[in-house]
Formats: sequence, structure tokens, C-alpha cells
Amino acid sequence: MKKYILSIFIMISFSSCSKYENPSEMKTEAPVVETIEVNNVTRKSAHCEGNIVSTGGLPIDMKGFCWSTHPNPTIADNITYGSSDYLNPTKKFIGSIQELAFSTTYYLCAYAKNQEGIGYGKIVSFKTGPLEKPSVMTFAPQNISLSSVICGGEVGEDGGSQIIEYGICWGTTPTPTIEDNKVITRDGKNRFSFKISGLSENSIYYSRAYATNGIGTNYGVIYPFRTLSSDPNLSGTVTDIDGNIYNYITIGTQKWMVQNLKTTKYRNGESIKKLSDGPEWPKLTTGAYCDYNNNPDTAAIYGKLYNWYAVNDSRSIAPPGWHVATVADWNILIDFFGGPDIAGAKLKESGDVHWTRAPNSTFETNESGFTALPGGYLGVTLVSGNFLGMHDNASWWSSSEYNEGNAWGISTVYYLSGINNNHSGKKNAYSVRCVKD
Repeated sequence: MKKYILSIFIMISFSSCSKYENPSEMKTEAPVVETIEVNNVTRKSAHCEGNIVSTGGLPIDMKGFCWSTHPNPTIADNITYGSSDYLNPTKKFIGSIQELAFSTTYYLCAYAKNQEGIGYGKIVSFKTGPLEKPSVMTFAPQNISLSSVICGGEVGEDGGSQIIEYGICWGTTPTPTIEDNKVITRDGKNRFSFKISGLSENSIYYSRAYATNGIGTNYGVIYPFRTLSSDPNLSGTVTDIDGNIYNYITIGTQKWMVQNLKTTKYRNGESIKKLSDGPEWPKLTTGAYCDYNNNPDTAAIYGKLYNWYAVNDSRSIAPPGWHVATVADWNILIDFFGGPDIAGAKLKESGDVHWTRAPNSTFETNESGFTALPGGYLGVTLVSGNFLGMHDNASWWSSSEYNEGNAWGISTVYYLSGINNNHSGKKNAYSVRCVKD
């Protein structure tokens, strides 16, 4: 009886070892895969995601996506290899397929392969985008003279169809097309520029880049510009005590400098106090100026920054025959261009050479010729003066006082078409524009 029981125990033990410890008897199979999604579909490409539900008990030799224009794609068709998702490297994988045909329906599924075979996920379909007009960008007009200007642009995506021609069109109406005046290039370079001649002086023109493919013509942003005038009663130059030369233009009944002031002296030749940013600014009750970020090179473009005490000094920082604009002067200018809600766009320099470009905006046209630049400012707190707003903000002092501690200023920012009067602490340092007496 004891021998019989021992025999049964040995048989059970051996059977248990064979079932759980012999690798040759483990069950293996092809991987189980799921196709998660296809997204970011364009005219030529698509992004895809897959997931390995089960490896089938064996290492994965290959994984990715297969696709075709027929409804049952396999790895005998087109394939791309999948990259592991770093958040879940053992399961999820992603891929990108390129060089697809436009306006075409494709069928795609994820796959994975091990030594037992290939597993496929669910087949999904997607359609690539259609042909489109080309994309094109207009550059801001440069080197504006009495009768000429340099305009340019850049062609982006071809829209899936070969570019036939591209260039610049312009005219005196606000929406020029290729049916007006145009200059054409076919040199194969995406970026281009032209000198347009034969323009009338002291006239407003509108220009924009264009590009044409087999689908049609697309246009870039419209940029207005005004040619210069040879009439000294309309435009000319003025020189300050330091020898800096400023252009001026006539706007309505006023003559405005086209650049911000950059003198370091009062009209009588005495120096204006120069400071860098820091704790000296809150202590001042007399005139001072600075260069943005303490960099004198910025003054060549943006002018210098002055506190209001320099603006209000009886020695005057304006050249003879000129004065720092009063708040009334600014209001006349703003009203001339349609009021505070829209005048800022007409006063700002166009393009993004100096201004931060607001997304999907055309907030800078400079059709006034005023050429407002975003020189920033020095904001003064109780303990220090700090530079702020370069490329984003244009702020000017007026010579008009608000109260004992504040004066009227004018400002506009990159993301708005408006321009506003506001009172501010006299210790702040802003740009200055002058108007002819």
C-alpha cells in the first residue's frame, strides 16, 4: 500500500514539473495588434498610432504600419516601421507615412511580427487633402523714395501643384491684384524682391506678393506705403543740437518728425543727465535719458528714452522751430487717421523687422508715413528702473502735465490696431516725437 501511494506522488510531482517548467511546452502565437488612429493628414502625409495588445509570448521582430489604395493592405504593400512611444515603449508605437498622392483614399492598419507570424490591427481609411492655391508671404516695403520702392515676398507651400509664376502686384486701390501692375519672377528662388520705379511722389500705394499654380492665384498681406515728396513744405529734414538728422512729413495740418528724438543735450548745448537702469531713477526730479538696455546702438533705430522732467525742462530738448508734441497735437494726429481704435495700425511701421508680429494680423500698415517703432520704455518703481517692451510697445511722452506726479503719454502695442492717451508717472522714461511749431 505504501509503494502505491509513493508511486502516485511521484507521478503527480513529475506531471506538475512538466506543465510549468518545460519551456518547450509553452504556447506561443502571432502578436495581437490594434490600430489606434490616423491623424494629422495632409496632402502628402499622415501620422499613425498602433498598440501591441499581446506579443504572443515571443519577442517582436518588427512592427509598423502597412497601407494601400485597396481595402486590404498587408506588408506586401507599402510599409513604414513604427517607433516606440517613450511613454509606453513596450506597447504603443507611432509612425509617419510620406509621399502620398493628393485627394486619394488610403487604407491602413498596424502590424507586428514575431517568429510565429504577423498580427494585423483593424483597417482604417483616410483621405489626403486636395490641391490648393500656393501660400505666399509679403515683405514690408523698403527704401521708399520719391518714385520707387523695394518690395518682396516669399513663396511657401506649392499647394500640391507646380508654381507657374510669382511676384509683386501693386496699385493705388486698397486691394491690388495681378490685373493691376505686377512684376514677375520665374528664377526658382522662394524668396524674392524687386525695385518698383515710376511711382508718383507723395502718393499712397498698396502692394502684396502673389503666387500662381494650376489651381489659381493666392495673395499675401497687403502693405500700404507713401512715396516721399520733393516739396519742402510737405517733407524735409531737421537737425538737432547733436547733429542728428531727422526726416519730417506733413500729415494734415501738422509736420511730424518721422524718427524718435535722440539728442543728449538741451537746445542751449547743456547736457541732459545720462543714466543706466537701476535705483537712481526713482530719486530723480530733474531731466535724464537712457539707451534701452544701456546699449547706445539701439538709439540709431529707436531713439533715446527720456523722463518727463527732461521733456518739460525750459531749456527744451526739441530743435529750434520744433516742440515736443502736446497731448492736443497727438489727438489731432490720431483723429486724422480715424480715432484711437484704428489709428495705431496706420501709424506703425509695417512688417516684423522691428515689431513683434501678432498672429493672423495686419495691425501695421504705416500708410501715414509716421513709422512708429516699438522702442520699449523704462518703467520706474519705488526702488528701481527696468527696461520693458522692446519690439512690443511704443510709448511717447507728451509735454502736457496731468497732475503733480503724472503726465500724459501715448502708447500702442503690437497686438492691437489702436493707440491711446494715458497718464503715467513722470519718472518713467519714454520715447519723444517732435512737431513743427
